Amino acid sequence: MRSENMFCVVLFGLFSVTLVRSALTGMFKTECRDRHFWLSVKSHFLGSKFWFEVRGESGVRPVDGQWAAECGYTLQRDSWGDLTLRASYLACTVDNQGDSEFRLMLWFVNQGADGEGMSHHPLLLSCSLPEPWRPREVVCENNYMEVSVEKRVPADNHRGTEWVTPAPADDTLREWRVLFRVPDLRLRLGSGFPPLKEEIIPVNLVHLLGYSINTTASRIVLRCSYGSRLAYTLQGGDFTVEVVSTTIIYRHHWTLLRVDMSVACATTQGSLDGADVVWTLPWLLHPLVVPPVGQKNLKVAVGGRYITQCMARYRDYRIHDDNNTVEIRIPFGAEGGRLKSGVSAGVYVHLYEVDVELLREWQDSAWKQTQQRTFRTLRVHQNDPINISKHTVPSGEELVLSVGDFLSDVMLVNVTVAGQRFSLEDAERNTIRISQVPFPNGTHSYLLQVPLTHPLITQQVSTHSNVQHFQFTLNSVSPERFVVLDHAHRSLVQVQPVDISDPQLDHAFCLTLLENHQGNTCERLLKANTESDLHRWTAAFPAVSAQQEKQEKVYEDWDCPQVQCIRQYSAKQVDELSLECCDIINIIRKTNEGWYEGLRLSDRARGWFPQDSVTEVTNEHQRRRNLREQYRIAMATQTANHRAEV
Repeated sequence: MRSENMFCVVLFGLFSVTLVRSALTGMFKTECRDRHFWLSVKSHFLGSKFWFEVRGESGVRPVDGQWAAECGYTLQRDSWGDLTLRASYLACTVDNQGDSEFRLMLWFVNQGADGEGMSHHPLLLSCSLPEPWRPREVVCENNYMEVSVEKRVPADNHRGTEWVTPAPADDTLREWRVLFRVPDLRLRLGSGFPPLKEEIIPVNLVHLLGYSINTTASRIVLRCSYGSRLAYTLQGGDFTVEVVSTTIIYRHHWTLLRVDMSVACATTQGSLDGADVVWTLPWLLHPLVVPPVGQKNLKVAVGGRYITQCMARYRDYRIHDDNNTVEIRIPFGAEGGRLKSGVSAGVYVHLYEVDVELLREWQDSAWKQTQQRTFRTLRVHQNDPINISKHTVPSGEELVLSVGDFLSDVMLVNVTVAGQRFSLEDAERNTIRISQVPFPNGTHSYLLQVPLTHPLITQQVSTHSNVQHFQFTLNSVSPERFVVLDHAHRSLVQVQPVDISDPQLDHAFCLTLLENHQGNTCERLLKANTESDLHRWTAAFPAVSAQQEKQEKVYEDWDCPQVQCIRQYSAKQVDELSLECCDIINIIRKTNEGWYEGLRLSDRARGWFPQDSVTEVTNEHQRRRNLREQYRIAMATQTANHRAEV
């Protein structure tokens, strides 16, 4: 799958106002693969915040969200935390030289874990086309669908105006039209699929519906995100297919031309079947095919590399092709994917994900050759209960326990014996020996050895064997899943210590959710393990006085109001932020002089601006403050009543 064509990355200096730091060795991995730029960043290089930026006609903008989907960019972070950017050769801002040489200039912005030390890494990616374009090529990415077809010219070969975007104001290009075919729900007959109706939209308006239409020297390109307006789905058996049925109508001199730009993608995800990850999808998507179908070819890539029959046998991959469907089976945990530990419903699990690409080629009566690429990241998990086994020591004077079979991202944090918790260091000092036992497959277990004469071991004479009580705590290096019993916004959580004479309730406290996920007020009596843990709870959710609420000026990320610019503002100082109408800004700080400090969402730019240039877009922040005030009043009333009774 990796092409042998030219690929280079160039680092260069920018304007003096931009801080540029040299990239660390091995920070970026870049490749040219088929029709895409690939760029990946390992997780240990990533700061607290990071993003890619490109420079287009409207200036510098981040690569994210809807814009990324419409413009041919895919960003994803895998279970190991590594970041990958995949960009189509036909993406926005790509310098396209004759549909054969492609260059992409972008910046990687990385901010340190402490919020300081932001660095900008400029990258110039260059790729050459490894093999000629097919007459029609379809791409089904994780976040968008794309179709590109060769630009057809009338037989008389008259030279006309080249297509560009945006279209210049001339009579020829002003007559572009896009014809969409969508189900006419008014004519649905029984349970069958309704007939299609046609809607014609000027090409300069389709971007308002979430579509990007562009042209190059030799091709026409249409791209949209999944779920766009005028798209529809087809359901057949276990398959779901999303379809955009469209034709572009344009005039070349005095000739009216029509080109089919329909695109269809199967949205089926992978599943776990026994010990295999299975991905099944139809061989041909009928909206893209005009029978009869000629020669067909199929290739599969796993982990970014096309696999040979020899490699498939070695890794026990199984690819079944019966001319109607394609079934790909990959053993859970097989080479080419990524394994990680996790917790689901309180049970230790193994998470497995694998990147798969399916490349199909066929001929039919409408197109001499069609090539379709489908990218999919398959994610499944498998329960793996922790096994604890007891071993017999010949001397009979020592209890030996073997705990688990863990992946490399799990480490033992502490062990509790007879209700007393020990860190690994404390355990060794108390004659509790803990050792890690590695296995050839990269997993490991833990071996715990405790003398039976240890003062914390409880021995009871009964018809059964001696009774010993242990509790193990294991943490994943990067835990991501927890069992959630209830939840509320952080600003709606209150903690109050409880003074109860019962020794069993030492360090108890009342946790109050002013408004939980069901909209109710909920109170829970909890008990911290130590007085130190109790102080941590109260510090994490400090009580806010009425005076503090009125003087609140600095906001946390999780509790900041959001405003929208209603009046353009041009920065007059270096620490100010220029605003355009409709900019959305998160407020970080307010002053009594009517100035706000904020962070603009579109480019993460930070600075000061006057209050009268914006308006608050939601009253959610005020609503939370009102709830807190209501809670304070209730608590004050309760305290006053209690004192009156005393």
